[in-house]
Amino acid sequence: MQASAIAYEVFVRGDPESEAQLAEDRRKLQLVSALRELRENAGLTHAELAKRAGTTAAVIAKLEDPDDDSHSLEKLERIVSALGMQLEIKIVKKHARKNGVLV
Repeated sequence: MQASAIAYEVFVRGDPESEAQLAEDRRKLQLVSALRELRENAGLTHAELAKRAGTTAAVIAKLEDPDDDSHSLEKLERIVSALGMQLEIKIVKKHARKNGVLV
């Protein structure tokens, strides 16, 4: 068993608050990873993308940092638009859990 799986079993499984935080962290990581990948695939530096989006390189770097909590929808829309993409937000029903099992 991998260390991450062991850590999940020991520290997260069965604790709704920890599971919710882990899910939020995973979503944030997916978002910032997608932004970074789009920028890199476009062959742009932080500064080049910032110029296109009308912001600074520091803002782009912060948006690509999963530990930064200052992300805003407006910033994300500008950055995504500067990459020639459209941001879509989808609201879906959370899966209910009972005793750590999806129901």
